Formats: sequence, C-alpha cells, structure tokens
Amino acid sequence: MKKFISYHPTELFFGDGSLDSLGKIVSQLGQRALLIRTPLIEPMRSTYERVEMLIRAANVELHCFDDVEPNPTTSVISKAALQAKAANVDVIIALGGGSSIDTAKAVAIEAAYNKPCWDFRFGSGLEPGAETLPIIAIPTTSGTGSEVTPVAVVSNEEENYKSIIWSKNIFCKAAIMEPSLTYSMLKQLTAETGFDAFAHCFESYISSNATLTSSIYALEGMRLVAKSLLVAFQQPDNREARADMMMAATMGGMAISETGVTLPHGMGMAIGGYCHQMSHGASMAMVYPDIIEQSVVEGGERYANVARLFKPSLGDDAAQHLPQIITEFLQRLNLGKSLGDYGIKKDMLPDIAKASFEQPGWQEHPKVHSQAEMLHILERSF
Repeated sequence: MKKFISYHPTELFFGDGSLDSLGKIVSQLGQRALLIRTPLIEPMRSTYERVEMLIRAANVELHCFDDVEPNPTTSVISKAALQAKAANVDVIIALGGGSSIDTAKAVAIEAAYNKPCWDFRFGSGLEPGAETLPIIAIPTTSGTGSEVTPVAVVSNEEENYKSIIWSKNIFCKAAIMEPSLTYSMLKQLTAETGFDAFAHCFESYISSNATLTSSIYALEGMRLVAKSLLVAFQQPDNREARADMMMAATMGGMAISETGVTLPHGMGMAIGGYCHQMSHGASMAMVYPDIIEQSVVEGGERYANVARLFKPSLGDDAAQHLPQIITEFLQRLNLGKSLGDYGIKKDMLPDIAKASFEQPGWQEHPKVHSQAEMLHILERSF
C-alpha cells in the first residue's frame, strides 16, 4: 500500500437541528463575526433571520456582507475584506453555497494580511499562515464540499483567469450541515451543484494520487449521487435525497482534500474564467462526456466500477458504457449544453485551452492530455 496523508480537521455537525449549535460554535471562536452571504432572495429569508438570531443570542457582535456573487471575484473579496478589517472581526461565517464559502476563505486571508488574496493563488509561492481568521461554513447547497477542503476558488475578472488558493490554514473550523437548508435551491442549481459533487468524487477516485481513504469517500459519494441526485432534482423537498446529496458533497470534498482533482476540473475552471456567471458544475458538464470517452482505456476498472454504480448489471465491458451513462445523466439534469449556449466565442477556445493547461490536476488524469488535445475537446464541446 502506498504512503499517504489523511487530514480532515473540520468539525462536522450533521443532521436536522444542527444549526441550533451555531451560537455556541461562534462564541468559542470569536466575539465579532462577519457573516458572508448572497443578496437575499425570499425563499432564504427565514434561514437568514434564524442565523442572525442565533449569532446575536450568543452575544457575538454581528456584521453582514451580502454581495457574494457566483464565481467570487477578487474585487468582491476585497470589498468584504475591507469591511472585516474596519469592524476588526475575529471570525468569518459563510452562509450559502461554494461561492459564499470560497469568498469567506479568501476574506479570512485578506483580512489577516496586507496582501490581496490573489497573491496567495496556486503557483505564487505564498501560503496563508496561522494568522488566517477562523471560518465557519453553513452550506445551503450540496456541491463543492468547500466546507471540508483546504481550497478556495477565486476569479480575477481583469485577467479572465480563475485559480485556487490551497492551504491547510483555510480548512473551516466547523461546518454545520443541516439538509433542510438545501430545500430552497432552485431546480437547476440542484443539478449543477450535484454534478459538481459527483465530479469531485469521480476525479479523486480516478486520480493517480488516489488513496485508500479517498477512494472510500469517493465511491460512497458517487453511490449517493447515483441514488439521489435525480430524486432531489425532481422532488426538491425529498428529505432522504437532500441528506444523501449533502453527505455526497462533503465526501467529495474530503476525497479531493487528499488527492486533488484531474483534467475536467481544470478545464471547467478555465471556462469559468471566461464566463463568470456560469456555475462550475455547468462548465464541467460540457466537457465531461468527451473527456471520459477519450480515456476509457486508461480508466479501466475504475471507470467500470463507476459505471456499475449507475447500472449494476453491467459486465466486463462496463467501462465502455460510462461515456453514454454520463451523457444521459447530464441530459436528464438539463446539463447537456454546449459552450456556445453560454456565449463563449469560438475564437476564445485557444486561450481557454492554454488556461486549462496551466491549471493543476491534468497530470493526474488517467490519460495525460496535451494542450492541443484540450483544444480539440473544447472544439467538440462548442
């Protein structure tokens, strides 16, 4: 068995009623909190009010930043960090999906240092240290698993570039996982975030960095997605399906914390750099079937095992069925779209391929692709 490190320091509070622990958790970490969330939409009103009440009831001074946007940008992060520094907050709370949690992680860095969070991006040589403010995550979507990862995804709108910050110092101190908080997700958001959860599990499982523990998390996460994502998509208030998907997302986050991701994630990141309003799940969905088809031989038995999670009756040729299984799965989730559908222009593709090649992870994919091959994938997905 190969040598590996497994490190998961986030304390999880999972299940109905878990949010009631928020006041105690916050007060143990600080006395002045910045709550980071998206602008209010009516279905989230009761959740917003409940969270605020629990924090204030714990005698914690509360400040709110309500301008989180999809694919958090450096300018939005800096705006929130300025508010955090002005209020001298000592704990950051994220309420929402991956964008809120990633924003919170980046703000926790920027509020602690006299440097933009972008200076700490992958490949910069800088890593945030223990001065980073403590973070609490309250997920309201089931996708990124960011509540249990050492990763924040940040977009630089001036450079049309999306990158990551990776550091053990941005693991959340606690994550409150109450499945009922995801009931208000719009149908398409359920699909996009749910596919992101699958992608984390899948790429961790097929990565050359895969470990025994990451493979256990990844396989169980994919089993839950295969069982429950379409149910949650079709029945938004299905209690069991929502709980399954929240756990699948968390397992995906734990898996990639050990292994990282592979080619599809890097390409999805690069696409998102050119279309900030496109969700990460949607950007990956457009290239996923073709990438899998190009690497069926190299994926071998691992691809076969994933195919059997969706169709247990498949035999020795199960891996060959995986591209079609994923294509049909995406179509049922209304994710079978093209790059052109989102306004990506054909003359952007070479630059997106170059950005894909600069992202981490493609070297760990079962089949290592060249930049030219990445361009061909984009052209076929256009």
